[in-house]
Parts: sequence; C-alpha cells; structure tokens
Amino acid sequence: MYSSVYIHLPSGYLSHIGISLLTGFSDIGLKVFSNLSRSSVLGSPYASFDAIQPFFEYEVFPQKVDFYVVDVTQEISQEEIRNINNHISNRNVAILNMSDSANLSSGLFSKNFITFSAHCNRFARHGGDIRPLGFGVIHSLVEDSTRYNLNEKKIKIINNFNPTFHQSIRSSLELTLLEKLSMYFEIDREHVYGRRYFEKLARTVAVLAYCGEYYEDVRRHEYTNELIKDRPEFNFEHFECKVAIFRWDSFRFWEAALFACAPIQLNFHKYGMELPVLPIPWTHYIPIDLAEVSDLPDKIMQILRSDPLALHKIGKNAREWVLANYTPSAVAKHFISELVETWS
Repeated sequence: MYSSVYIHLPSGYLSHIGISLLTGFSDIGLKVFSNLSRSSVLGSPYASFDAIQPFFEYEVFPQKVDFYVVDVTQEISQEEIRNINNHISNRNVAILNMSDSANLSSGLFSKNFITFSAHCNRFARHGGDIRPLGFGVIHSLVEDSTRYNLNEKKIKIINNFNPTFHQSIRSSLELTLLEKLSMYFEIDREHVYGRRYFEKLARTVAVLAYCGEYYEDVRRHEYTNELIKDRPEFNFEHFECKVAIFRWDSFRFWEAALFACAPIQLNFHKYGMELPVLPIPWTHYIPIDLAEVSDLPDKIMQILRSDPLALHKIGKNAREWVLANYTPSAVAKHFISELVETWS
C-alpha cells in the first residue's frame, strides 16, 4: 500500500477534484507533497489556501514518494510538458484532467499514463487508460451542508443557470422541458450564490442540475475528417453513436445531492455518462430522457400523487449516496484502489 504522494500543478492550478484528492489522501493517512502555493489558483469557489495548507507539505518533485499525480486540468505549455517529462521518467504517474474539454484532451495524455478524467462517456472513448472521476465534494461544502435543516422543503424547482457558451443541453431543455414543467411547479429563477444558494437548496425539493454539449463525430464526413486527421484530441478509438454528450458534469448536481435537493439530471446510463459509482434513476436523481422529455413533468406529478414525499426521499437518498461515495476520503480510497490494482 502507498504511504506518500506528490501532487504537481504544472500550470499553478489545482482543480476542484484535485482539492478533494489532496485533502482525502491526507485523511486516509498518506503523506502529501505539492508545489501548491499561495499564488496558485484553486478551481473551487469553496476552498481557500489556508484551509488546504494543513493537509500537505510544499516541495517540488520530491524523489521519495510512492507516486505522482499531475493535474493538467488547465492547458499547459510545451515547455512545461518537457519539464514534467524530465522528472517523471520511471515513476508511477497518474494524470488528472477535469477540464470542460476533457473529452477532447484526455487523448493527449492517455497513451502513457493512467488518466483520471471528468465527463467520461462510454460511447466516445480515446485509446489508452482513461478512468472516470466525477467532480465530487470537498470538506468545506460538506460542512456547510450540516448547518441547515434539510427536512423542511417546499415543492418548487430551482433553475439558476447562468448564460454561458457550449451548453446546448441546457438551451434545448429551456425550449422543451421548462415550459411544461412551469405549468406544474413554481420555478425559482433567482440567481444567487454561496450561502444564499445553499439556503435555497436546503429548503427546496428539486433543482435543475444538468449540463452538457452535443458532440457529433466529425470523422464521419470526408471533409471534416481531413481537417482534423492530425489532431489527436479528435482521434477517438471508440465512437459508438452519431452524437454523444460531452462536458456533462456539473457543480449543481453535486451541490443539489449534498443538500438533499433532488437533482434533475440527464439519464446517466442512456447517455453513457460514467462515474466510479453511478446514481440510480428515481432513487438518487430524476432522470431526463431527451426522447421523452415532454412526458417528464407528467411523470413527476403522477409519482407525487402516489407519494407526496417522493421528491424529498430522492433528495435524501442523493445525499446519502454522495456522502458514501464522493467525500474526499472516499474519492481518495477509490483512486488508490485503482492504482494498486493496475500498478501491482
């Protein structure tokens, strides 16, 4: 079993799941080193350097550790890649890639290393050893969730998406799901953040928590295939469908589950969305089938007529699922088990 790890940030950026792993490794007894400094950027609105500092020691490329984790979530330069390569030869190395464009960048790293990646889709896979890893939660968010009464919730649905680029899933559901959903439920569209948002989650029964972008396999057309043939990020080894859904993971999904607010999310199984431990539809979340999206509000209402507390129960189950599988220590244990199984 491993006793030490070094987490390297080539771009000075530590992703949200990187924060979870760093603290989780420490929680389960590993000695953690990192080049994280006060000038580094933390990829989570819920973390601060002072809160993370007790969990690691500062050192750059220490030699006496069992393995390295390199967080490539933000784009890194060729010079940085060369610098990393000078230090990682003959070492156990895992890559961490939690970027929105992970589906179109994991292929750059996956051939030589284990790559733990966000947004994994089993229908669209690069070659190499790529493992799914969801955003999960971190200590401060878990602690925040314990400050609220999560048992008194109103039957309404939160929809506080910000306008953004490359979110075709949200756009299409705004035009289809939302109109009918608003016929049955009060839709809370107020944009709030931080504590005010947590207060809303704590007293609301469900939240729209989907994310994603449609991606068509452009290699199927002669012209577009010619344009991208020398670009490895488009060179999928396995593309099982004409259109897949990329960048589907969302902070809202994890926040909702943690605050026992039933997440309304795309059907994980139908759309190939991968996690180490998948949630069960209608147990841990309300699943969206895009082929039958107009029927979903009727189905929710039918379920509520049979059991007025059905959405409350889904939210409670979602919280239990997150706390069992996606806290820092749980994610760190899963990460280690994957490495031990492979490297042994």
